[in-house]
Amino acid sequence: MLSPLERPSKISVGKPLDNKLDQSTGPLSPKKRFKKTGSPRPRSEKFGHETKSSLKDAPVQSTENTITVKFLMSGGRVLFTRSFQMNSNINDIKQQLSEKIRLSPETIILFWKGDPLPDNIYLVNLGVKPLDTIDITFEAKVEGGDLHEDVSTHGFMAVRILEGGEGNVREGEEKIVKELIVEVVDSRTKKPFLGGLCNKGTGVEYHHACSQTQPYTPRVPPQNQSHRVTQTVQHRTKEQNTPLNRATQMYKDDHFIPCQNDRIVVPRKYVDAEEVERRENELKTKHAIVIQKHLRGWMARRLLSEMRERLEKAVEWEEEQLKKEREEQEWLVKRDLIGMTYPRTKADFEMLYSLVQRWREYEVERIKADTCGPSKKAMLCLLLEKEIRLLSTIERHRNRVNQEKKKKLETKLLEKTTEPVVWTGYKDARVTMETVHMRRATDLKALYECLCRDDVTVDERIELLVNLKYSADLEGLRKRIARLFLDLIHDPRINPEMELKRSKIQGVRAVRHKTVQCIRCRAFKHYARFALHACTSKVSICTQCHWEEMMARTRIDLGPYRLIARYIRQSERKRGCYSSIAFIMRYYDFYYLVQKIWQSRSAINECLELKRLRLCRWDSTQDWSPWNCILLEDVEAKAHLQVKSLEDTYDDMFRGRTLIKDHG
Repeated sequence: MLSPLERPSKISVGKPLDNKLDQSTGPLSPKKRFKKTGSPRPRSEKFGHETKSSLKDAPVQSTENTITVKFLMSGGRVLFTRSFQMNSNINDIKQQLSEKIRLSPETIILFWKGDPLPDNIYLVNLGVKPLDTIDITFEAKVEGGDLHEDVSTHGFMAVRILEGGEGNVREGEEKIVKELIVEVVDSRTKKPFLGGLCNKGTGVEYHHACSQTQPYTPRVPPQNQSHRVTQTVQHRTKEQNTPLNRATQMYKDDHFIPCQNDRIVVPRKYVDAEEVERRENELKTKHAIVIQKHLRGWMARRLLSEMRERLEKAVEWEEEQLKKEREEQEWLVKRDLIGMTYPRTKADFEMLYSLVQRWREYEVERIKADTCGPSKKAMLCLLLEKEIRLLSTIERHRNRVNQEKKKKLETKLLEKTTEPVVWTGYKDARVTMETVHMRRATDLKALYECLCRDDVTVDERIELLVNLKYSADLEGLRKRIARLFLDLIHDPRINPEMELKRSKIQGVRAVRHKTVQCIRCRAFKHYARFALHACTSKVSICTQCHWEEMMARTRIDLGPYRLIARYIRQSERKRGCYSSIAFIMRYYDFYYLVQKIWQSRSAINECLELKRLRLCRWDSTQDWSPWNCILLEDVEAKAHLQVKSLEDTYDDMFRGRTLIKDHG
């Protein structure tokens, strides 16, 4: 049986065999067309199962005595197939092949099962049965590839089929098998090259799919599917009068017409064209008025609806703003209470130092007012001792917080050195990689954590410190060991990963030519760690020394001024003014502007509560600057920013006083 790919696409019975051999070199292609032939007619002089002398008047041969021969090349490749009669000898086969491939019969050698076949042997002598297939190796003095290209052949196969079809055989009837010769006709068409791609690595070419499949040929040619005659219709128009009959009734002598239901028709007043046009205009005007009335009513209702929605949104927005302001004020009060109770940041300690300063000033005023002489000196000495104790307590707490921060920073740095390298791989997959240095950093981090732990047992401590036994008496030694071990971890020769992560954790890497010496602490620090303000002409005092000096002398609480600066920068950012001078001013500059220029009070109602004061623009059309600002309460600042004309809103005295403060 034929495989699905070998089934014939077209079978014709009774057609004589063609005088060509099959060119296929493998399984039959689904594009090939099979022609089924019956008993073959007398063959031409080039092909046939008889000799040349008997070709002209040869009788019809039966397919029951045919054998399918597959001609193979010396490498085992199938060259073509052919059907022969069993009484054909090898000499006849050579004669037919020589005439087709244009070679002498002496140059053709046929082998069967590795043995050469003599010319006088018949196919029936090979021990084969009718309708069998045998393999004969073909050799010649030309190359097989050239022979395959020069010879255009068809193939013939002998197949067996049921007469009448398999589905038409009834039960109990005898199945009649019929042997037929099937001609394989190669009907492949030459396909155009429609492009593709080539793999540069392997050199394999890939063509587009449309170039692999030949389109079906339509049964009706495209030029016959439509015609101008069937698409266009000719029209002809001709006018013609038709008769119309009318009849009227009137009295006659021989015909009576009743008049009980008659109606007398009287002509009305004649209306000319101007009157008709006037009436039509009046009617149109009336209808237009009705339409306009309803349209105006609809527009008024829509406007009222939009105004009501805007009012509701405005009220809702105002309530949200008031709620946010209340929550912000509550959060500020809560933050100040938490900062005074558990100080953690520099702003919290500034607030504590400011409270101590205000308490001291109040106590000094009270002692000067209530006492005098020796008692006054004694009270001032007691006040000084209390102040020293308070400052010492605050300073100890600040040092402890700094140590905790340093410890957290070291821990964060150690954790950063142990983090694997992460990147996004194929199909957005998260890929991680650990290097040998990272494994080394992980082991060192584990040892450091074990050294810093206080809840380990004696045996664990002995295992860690090898020869030391009493861990309770070696707390200072353990701290020194942990500190030295941490310095060892920071050494790039021991932990190479530390050199890569240190600059990312600790900020800007200190470069030798970018360091400046502080005149107070005599330490070389990066220039970013020095305090700068508007009047700075030379970098001399670092930020830490400047802060300590301010806490020792003035003890200014910069918390409210930080809040004022944040509101200013947030407002300028919303307006898109990213080049405003407010972004480069320090908090101490805002303190000087509020405290020294505006005396920490509103310019309108003289409010003294710093948390409610805002430094807004004086002229809302210009960028914020120290010479274009005014100190107002938060509600007043919102109303002031809505002012379009300063001359129409404020009097000359107020505007002059404000300009003096801005430019004085």
